[in-house]
Amino acid sequence: MKLQTRLQLSYGYLVTLVLIGAIGGALGFHALGKKLGVVLDENFESVQASMAMLEALERQDSAVLMALLSKEGARTDVEASESAFLEALGRARNNVTEEQERPAIESISQAYSRYRAARDHLLDAVVETPLARYESDCFPYFDLVKTGVRDLLELNHRAMVRADREAQTAAAQRAIGYAALTALALMSLGMLSHSLRRNIISRLGELHTVAESVGRGDLRRRAAEEPSDELGEVARELNRLLDSHEELRSRLAARPQRLREIVIGLLRERRSGAALLTLDGEIFASTLDAATTERIEAEGSRLAGTEAAQPVERDVVLEGKRFRVQALLADNDQPIGWLVAALDSTE
Repeated sequence: MKLQTRLQLSYGYLVTLVLIGAIGGALGFHALGKKLGVVLDENFESVQASMAMLEALERQDSAVLMALLSKEGARTDVEASESAFLEALGRARNNVTEEQERPAIESISQAYSRYRAARDHLLDAVVETPLARYESDCFPYFDLVKTGVRDLLELNHRAMVRADREAQTAAAQRAIGYAALTALALMSLGMLSHSLRRNIISRLGELHTVAESVGRGDLRRRAAEEPSDELGEVARELNRLLDSHEELRSRLAARPQRLREIVIGLLRERRSGAALLTLDGEIFASTLDAATTERIEAEGSRLAGTEAAQPVERDVVLEGKRFRVQALLADNDQPIGWLVAALDSTE
């Protein structure tokens, strides 16, 4: 697999994890908040209706007592509080959210009907001890209605508490899931970093080291060619270039030696022996004896004729022996070297 493909897959995997976590978190908390909001709103409406019924029932009870004591306007207060109670009871009946609410509301309605019947009978009758009759005839039904409303209130309160606990549990579960996803992302990031160091950074460092070695003149160093990817291809091309350079250098290094051997072979054709000097007066090849060769090398600069007035061919005497110094000319008649040949006595 190519290096580019592996990098794209690795970073795509990490991006996917991040997107899953972000989208999942947003959708999860949105759904959780929406559900909790609906539950709280609905149950809170029932709680408000229950509290309104309790308040209206208390006012109604007080108005009934005032009416029994013949207080003016008390019957009007009874009717107003009754209207408020029935309106709150209707709100509760129209906002049933729990299975237990409907029978609880029906029980309140039935208890209130009995309370109202006992209340109206007591208010319309003429009795000597109205308060005592109230305690015996009306108050038990009043207490039954009040208990039913409190039960309805407690029922909705428990529903709100349960919804809160469920929300906390769901939030905790989602937090655990997001923590696990985050841990997986961190582990994946660590593995990706390790893979990057091993497969890219370390190999780039190796290529840099090889390049520095080549810059210092060390052409024996080679880069690792595995695994076979883009960096492996770069390493192979670099190694191929260094091998070609090494082969070329070996050929060039062997060429002067072969050329010298050819020159020596040509010089041996002269029976008296000869030496070939470079333009700088250095011995390139010689078939003369060692002592004569050393003497010619010592006189090399003079014999080569670095001066422009030096003739193309001349005779010199070294150690009592005569030598002929002859310029070797290129196609453009420029000297490329000097041939120093020993002369026989007959020459």
